[in-house]
Parts: sequence; C-alpha cells; structure tokens
Amino acid sequence: MARAFPSGNTAFLVIHGIGEQRPFETLDSFAINLVKHLRHSYEPFAVEHKITERTGGGGAAWTESYVRLKPKAGGGVIDVHEYYWAYITEEKITVPEVWEWVRKTLDATKRFYGRNQELQKRYEDRRKTGRFPLATVSWLLGFASFIFPIAQLVQFVATPVLPVLPKWLQSAWQWILKKIGWVIVGYIGDVAIYTTTDVKSKHYRFRQQILKECQALLDGILRNDGYDRVVIAGHSLGSVVSYDTLNRINIKANLPSGATLPLNKLAGLITFGSPLDKIAFFFREHTKAHEYVRRQIRSHLNSFKARALDLQPNDEVLANPITPKLDDLPWVNYYSMRDPVSGHLDFYKIDPKDNVVLDLPERWGVAHVGYWTHEPFYNDIAQRFL
Repeated sequence: MARAFPSGNTAFLVIHGIGEQRPFETLDSFAINLVKHLRHSYEPFAVEHKITERTGGGGAAWTESYVRLKPKAGGGVIDVHEYYWAYITEEKITVPEVWEWVRKTLDATKRFYGRNQELQKRYEDRRKTGRFPLATVSWLLGFASFIFPIAQLVQFVATPVLPVLPKWLQSAWQWILKKIGWVIVGYIGDVAIYTTTDVKSKHYRFRQQILKECQALLDGILRNDGYDRVVIAGHSLGSVVSYDTLNRINIKANLPSGATLPLNKLAGLITFGSPLDKIAFFFREHTKAHEYVRRQIRSHLNSFKARALDLQPNDEVLANPITPKLDDLPWVNYYSMRDPVSGHLDFYKIDPKDNVVLDLPERWGVAHVGYWTHEPFYNDIAQRFL
C-alpha cells in the first residue's frame, strides 16, 4: 500500500561540486533520482517546473527555475532548488597559477603538519583507521609539485620538433595537452580558487561571490512563508560551499540585521563525497605561533559545528562574540571507501551515527559521482528529512 505523501512543505537546496557543470544539471540529477525513489513508496504525485523571482547577492533581479513534487491528492510539496556557481570560476585561473597554488599549499601544510601532529592523533587515530589519512593528501600535493616541472620540461623539448612529426602525432600531442589543461583548470582550479583565503589574491573575489550568491539564495528560500523546513545538500566542493554558507548564516544571526532570520526552518545539512576534513586541515590559512589574536578571531569566524583545529596556546583568551545558533542542526555525511575525495568527517561536531558509509557500486575514484544515482542514498534522506 502506497504511503501518504510527506506532510508539510520541504525545500531542498542542492549545491554542485567541481568540474564542467552546466545549469540545471545538478537539479536534474538530484530531482529525478529523488522522484524515482518516492515513486516506489508514496502515493501518486506530479512533477512540475516552477519559476520565481530572486534577488542576487549584488542586488540584481533574476528568475530561478526549480522542481516541485506535488501530490495529486493535495497536501504538502517538496521543492528542489539548485545553486549553480560553476560559471563564476570558469576560465579564471591558468595552469601555472594552479601549480603555484599547489606548491604554496604544500609548503604551508608541511610546516603546519609538523607542528600539529597531535591533531591527527586526536581525530583520526581515535578511529584506528588508515583509509583516509591526512598524510595521503600531503603526499599527493608533493607528487603534483614534482610532476609539474617535469611536464614543463617535456613540453619545452617537444615543441621545437612537433612541426617535423606526422600530422596525426601532432594532433594527438595537442589533444593530450588540451585534456590535461582542462582537467587541471576545470577541476583542481576550482579548488584553488575557492580555497583562496588571501584577500590580496585576485581569486579571492570569486570565492566571495560564490558565497554571497549562495547566501542570498538560501536567505530567500528561508524567508519564503510557504516552506516549513529547508534542507541543504552539497556534493564534493559543494559541501564546503554549503558549510561556509551556513557558517555565514550563523554569523549573521548574531548581528542585529539577522534577528529576523527564520533559523527554525533549517532542518538539516547533507554532505556527500565531502572533502571538508581535508579542506579544513590543508587548504585553510595558517597563523604564526605568536599571532594569538588573529588566530582566535579566525577561529571564531569559522566555528559552525567545528572542533578545535589549532592546538597552539594563546597568551590571552578572547571572548567569542558569536553564539552557536545552529549547533543543533542535524548533519548527515555520506561517504564511500571507493571515493578518495570523501571520508568520515572528524573535525566537525557530527553524531557518529550520522557519518554514513555507502557501498557504492562504482569502481575506486569513479564512485565520487556515484551518490547521485544510488537508491539507498535517497532512501536514507527520505527517512531522515521527509
């Protein structure tokens, strides 16, 4: 017997990760697979394309398209919204700039890791797992910084002799270079741009734009009187955007301008294929030992459900002006042993039972995109949030 459609009105805000994403691609993937799951268990419902007026982070008006699941017998609705940000980072970074970022990140990480090995003991070692060690990320960064100069040398040597080679070999060489550049700029480049915390960097404004637009969209959805609950779902780097947006919402809620935010509508955070632990440890800005004021201010401004990420002593303890308004927000993290980007999140306040490992059928590496079509993933989401 079909179950009654979930009561109340629910909005999902889905945020994509790195890569050559297209508009509505994330909306399509999440909505269509959620529909497939709900068709198996719930009473008949219609799927509709809806539009609404929005105001962007810069104040400009735009029209949003979203998907609505509406029961034919009446009752509540489920709306699926998409935050699309890929256009902001498109062609904004070059291959040499990516590798310069890799080099600087590796150098800073080595220094920090050497001073703070206690962090790994406190968080990772307590689970006695070697599947997602932080040291692996350091090794990968080191390998990348070693390979790039060699690749540059090969290109330098090969370029003069290309004209005398057969046409097919010239075409093959150009194809290889184009593909490698596309992967570096389109994937690693997104991480390099978004994790830039240096306000003097030309890439910093793109990170700010991503967060400003995401916050504006979430704010608009929260203030919609038609919704009873709002759930945010972020894949891959989109999980980091989701987290950072909620962190900003928590800060805003501590200011007079955020007093009217309907935080009670926030019903959950879903992260899948998430590198949040790795981002927190490797790709954040590090402070020097004597910068205890700066260190504490940065910690206060990035404190949404976060555990201590810096164990250095402070000469003076600064009172924190930010009250944790969202620490009771349910957070479910889905990961797979075949997905090297994801992992059990240890640096955040997540209930152990809410770090959910999925047996994705895809092979190692490819499993990073397997969540979108994995029925147990949607089954668990429905049980928890609908």
